[in-house]
Amino acid sequence: MAYSLLRDVNSNTQDWRVRVRIARFWDHLNPLKNNELVRFQFVMVDEKGCAMQGSIAKDHIERFRGRLLEGHAYYLHYLEVKQARDAFRSVEHGFEAWLTKWTDIVEITPVPESLPRYAYKLRSFQNILANVGDKTYLADVIGIVTGVSSLVSIDVKGHSTSKCTLYLTDTRDTATVALWGRNAESIDSGRLIEDSSREPVVALIMGCTHKKQDSMLELSASYGSQVCINMDIPDIVALCDRLVGSHYPIELIMERGRRYESDEIQVVTMPEMSAMNPHVASGKRFRSKIVIDGVQPNKGWWFLSCDDCNCKAYEEGSFYRCSRERCSCKSASPRFCLPVVASGDGASVEMVFFGDVARDLVGKPAEVLVAENCSLISNVPAEIASLTGRSYVVDVSVSRYSFRTEDIRFQVLKLYPPGSSGFVGLEASLIAAGKAPQQLGDSSQSSPCHKIGSGNVRTQAVSGASAQAVSGASADDTVLRTPPPPAIVETPSEKHPVDIEQCEDLGGDDSGFPLGNASEKKEGTAKRVLFTEATEKPGKKNARKHK
Repeated sequence: MAYSLLRDVNSNTQDWRVRVRIARFWDHLNPLKNNELVRFQFVMVDEKGCAMQGSIAKDHIERFRGRLLEGHAYYLHYLEVKQARDAFRSVEHGFEAWLTKWTDIVEITPVPESLPRYAYKLRSFQNILANVGDKTYLADVIGIVTGVSSLVSIDVKGHSTSKCTLYLTDTRDTATVALWGRNAESIDSGRLIEDSSREPVVALIMGCTHKKQDSMLELSASYGSQVCINMDIPDIVALCDRLVGSHYPIELIMERGRRYESDEIQVVTMPEMSAMNPHVASGKRFRSKIVIDGVQPNKGWWFLSCDDCNCKAYEEGSFYRCSRERCSCKSASPRFCLPVVASGDGASVEMVFFGDVARDLVGKPAEVLVAENCSLISNVPAEIASLTGRSYVVDVSVSRYSFRTEDIRFQVLKLYPPGSSGFVGLEASLIAAGKAPQQLGDSSQSSPCHKIGSGNVRTQAVSGASAQAVSGASADDTVLRTPPPPAIVETPSEKHPVDIEQCEDLGGDDSGFPLGNASEKKEGTAKRVLFTEATEKPGKKNARKHK
């Protein structure tokens, strides 16, 4: 059967037939819509080692479900070929292929030996650091594991997500790799530490986003990435052979300020919350029904936030300076820091809504609201003033700022409006706990916290584990290797937790629990125009240019 090589595939015609092997598959989820499945994506590779990304649109997922399997070989005919996107490409190919209603799939058995099992391109840590600002490709790296954290569960954009961190070295430089979701759950930290006592543990990680933090390379591997540890892959085997006789013990590292003492959420009343000792309640999550009494007087509802780490930023010439000394970012955006008084059952506490959680509460992004209200921090827009009297169910944690004030303060991690499953489910959980909904918040009844749910994440052994991924390409490598490869497709980078003192009561993530990419950055120039008109002085038109 006649077919074309992937290197020849372009958008000049839509009648291509290729012979390929599926190197990896992954789900592309939308984190802004409760991780809704947007499409399936995959990387295919031909006998010449050329790789190309493929996609299956949401409307066609059921049609092709089960017909394409990772590691299997196929003839694919009738593909819609499009220009590859400009950033975060999984492979180097300038085009990507989409399966359509008319795509014809013929499986090839047995799999031809000429078709590689994996598709990736390795980049050195030095190469990534030298080109850290280039986001065209995701990065594929290999290194010796020297540190591993325990599996932790954190809240990102209101969703509980598993995380595990690895330290990798290439014998010259060290990088941290944050593994998320299934990739994190596939890591057995205890087993890795035990294995390292006998031989070095080598990890090949494909499809990582990257950034430079405090002169160190930080990589992030999400649901589109693939992690292979001490597997029978040529590059892994070659590195292991070079390390014979070497000793690289793995140390257990701790995730600072990111571990919950318990993954359970405790249902509490407002009187119980107001009576809490922050030293005892710190590290726990609580759920309660609240009524918003109003915005805290004499406090702002937004602040100028560094686009990189979310700390408070200041004007400095034609750019901006982050209040965090080691951050070199020169751009900034408005970000919500909305303090409200929440009440119920005769008690009240202060709660703070940050970033995306505040946006969901108000119904508009911070930069839009700032532009519409003349950028005066003290002005309270109608959209915020109208929140008074509204009821919600919220998940909260104790703010670190509580240790420096007379009253306890909470940060809202997740918001459940009336009618939502969380709002209705709270009453159901109270009924199950023997506390009728109408008694919610009855201050005359002092009842213990009621636990709902458990977020303990199971850990899977690394051996034979094959996570799903997206692979990156490199500028200095020209030959594609035959070992493993991701997104978000743009994997959201984790923000640096902000101490409230840095924000001067105006914002920052002051609970110790990261909220993900809460700066609400958007593509294009609309946000920049709004921000410039609303908050910048004359002559600041270039202030939001990238660093």
